[in-house]
Amino acid sequence: MPGRLLFVCAQGSSRALLAGSLLEAMAALRWEIWSTPTPDQHGYALAEQVLREQHSTPIPTERLIHPTSGMVWEEVIILCSGATDT
Repeated sequence: MPGRLLFVCAQGSSRALLAGSLLEAMAALRWEIWSTPTPDQHGYALAEQVLREQHSTPIPTERLIHPTSGMVWEEVIILCSGATDT
């Protein structure tokens, strides 16, 4: 059974969806990829276009979630956290 991996984009961009979808295309047998959703349909459509250009597809919509307590992943990758002051 593959490990569960969650991509999170704290600022709500499409980066988590893009990163998760690209990794799933390469390592679907090793990881079950999850991602936080994009905040709007326009962001999702742009991510879909980029993925098509890379001959890939978005991860299934049922794995686009807002994590809640009780959910478990082996790894969580945080993208664009906004935690740094630049």
